[in-house]
Amino acid sequence: MRKAVEYRRIQSDFHARGQGAWEAYQRTDVSHPVDAVLDELRRRTAARQAELEARFKSK
Repeated sequence: MRKAVEYRRIQSDFHARGQGAWEAYQRTDVSHPVDAVLDELRRRTAARQAELEARFKSK
């Protein structure tokens, strides 16, 4: 039961973020190409991974 409630909460949060993004697009007419978004996510992921690897190597 707890997993079902948590899943619904996560699903609801995801929907709310998507709705907010859609509303922002409608207000501003500004969108971002999917390739640019994915590149940024990959950059952030690589930076975080490097940070964590450096932290664990120093221990």
